[in-house]
Amino acid sequence: MALNYAAVQVEASGGVLRIGSEAYPLRGITRVGQRKLVPREGAAWKKFFVRTLISLFLGAIMISIWGGIWTFALIAILALLTWQLVSALQTPPLYGLVIATAGVQHDAVWGTDKAEIDQLIFKVTQAVGQPDAAQLFQQVNHAVHIGDQNRIYQEGDGNIGIAKHRGSGDNVAGG
Repeated sequence: MALNYAAVQVEASGGVLRIGSEAYPLRGITRVGQRKLVPREGAAWKKFFVRTLISLFLGAIMISIWGGIWTFALIAILALLTWQLVSALQTPPLYGLVIATAGVQHDAVWGTDKAEIDQLIFKVTQAVGQPDAAQLFQQVNHAVHIGDQNRIYQEGDGNIGIAKHRGSGDNVAGG
C-alpha cells in the first residue's frame, strides 16, 4: 500500500496549538508523547506463502488440463505476489505525535520521518511549558495522516489495520 504523504502545518500562538485543521488549547495539554507503528513482516510472508501455494496448486491443475497459456498466467500471478511482498516489506514504520488532553489521548500527526516527529514533540513540549509566549511554527513534510484514526499497512500486502486510541494505555493496531 502506498502511503499518501502531505505537508502539515503545526503552529502554536495565542495559547492554542494548531495541527492542520485540529486545535488544542496549550493549557489543556497534559502529556506529549510518541507512538510507533511497524508493518508486520511476518504476516506479509505468511500471506505470500499461502497465496503462492494456492496459486501453484491451482496453476498445476489448469496447466495439466488446458496447457500452455496457463503457464504464462501462473508466472504472471507469481510475479504479482512477489511484487506485493516486496512492497509490504518496504513499507516504512510510522511515528505519531500523541497529545493528551484531560485524560484523552489524540494521535495528532503520523509521519515516516522520526527526526521530524521528535523535533515536533520537543517544540510542542516547549510551547506547553510557556503557553502565553509560545510562537511555534513547523511544517511536517513527511506527514501521512492527521487525526485520531490512522489507516496503516499492518497485515502485509493489501490489508489495512486501523490504529485507534481513546483514553490512557497502549495503542492497539490491527486489521
